[in-house]
Amino acid sequence: MFSRAIWALSIIGTLMTYGAGAQDAPQMGCAKWGDMNEALKKEYKEEPTGPAGLIGDKVMIQVYLSPNGATFTVVAIKADGMACPVASGTDWIDGKAPAAETF
Repeated sequence: MFSRAIWALSIIGTLMTYGAGAQDAPQMGCAKWGDMNEALKKEYKEEPTGPAGLIGDKVMIQVYLSPNGATFTVVAIKADGMACPVASGTDWIDGKAPAAETF
């Protein structure tokens, strides 16, 4: 369990470091989870998709997608109900990742 939490945190760190450029990042900070849901829905037409993932017992990760995956936002939701966008971008690829040669 501990190693999964470390792995998940490293993924989030990578997303924050090498993720979408500033022009693609949501222009919002942390907010109450309900408020974040409404803002992503109103501003970006994004809805939560699929089950969320847990990092330990204190943080949940939820991916929000717009129709057809045109835009996406990854949100970290803390145990206190605060939600913070950690990554965003365009052209979400659903399903199996493409082969490395594609890039």
